[in-house]
Amino acid sequence: DLTMPILQSINQPLVMLHNQYEKLRDFNKLQENFDALQKENFQLEEWKSLAIQLKRENQNLRELVRTLPSPDQSFFTAKVLGSPAGSEYSTLLVAAKEDDGIEKNAVVVCAKGVIGRIVNTGLLVSHVSLLTDINSRIPVRFESTGEHAILAGTGKAELVILHRKSHYETTFEKSKENAELQVGDRLVTSGFGGIFPPDLPVAVITRIEKDLAEDKIFAQLIATPQT
Repeated sequence: DLTMPILQSINQPLVMLHNQYEKLRDFNKLQENFDALQKENFQLEEWKSLAIQLKRENQNLRELVRTLPSPDQSFFTAKVLGSPAGSEYSTLLVAAKEDDGIEKNAVVVCAKGVIGRIVNTGLLVSHVSLLTDINSRIPVRFESTGEHAILAGTGKAELVILHRKSHYETTFEKSKENAELQVGDRLVTSGFGGIFPPDLPVAVITRIEKDLAEDKIFAQLIATPQT
């Protein structure tokens, strides 16, 4: 009994030291867990970023599939290099050359639809004549009515519809297709002319100016080189 106080006084520092050691070990474990969680969070952020990127690429590919030619027609993917100075709405340069099999009048599309055709191929680049070019003319069809027309470039973002013509012959069928065109109606390639395959998305009607002789219809391309 006389030695008990002495043993307690000796043991107390040891107990305190042990408790401090346990706290330090718990702290180290917490630090290790924190570092592991931080690393895992960083990996999750990387995977999230990759998933978003893949989702965006997948969506672009899905949209592109809708505008690709039929399987019996070949196609080539090329990078857009830009437009020569002052030719934003007329010419585009793409990284596709004659050795790639690119030929004059090859149709140029992007994810959302037609943007133009190849007019010149070179050793390093090819020139694309855009549908907005002032000399551009492309046979189109109104999806809502079946009417055929010519879509003409104006050298600006907005295009104009020329030479509207019924696709039908009988009076009864003409009365069906004479439904009013609306802003937002879509135009697709008609397939006439032998250059552009049919049913490729081209433009949407942006405004209609009523006229006694013939309505003036304006449209804007669905696709742009950036899309």
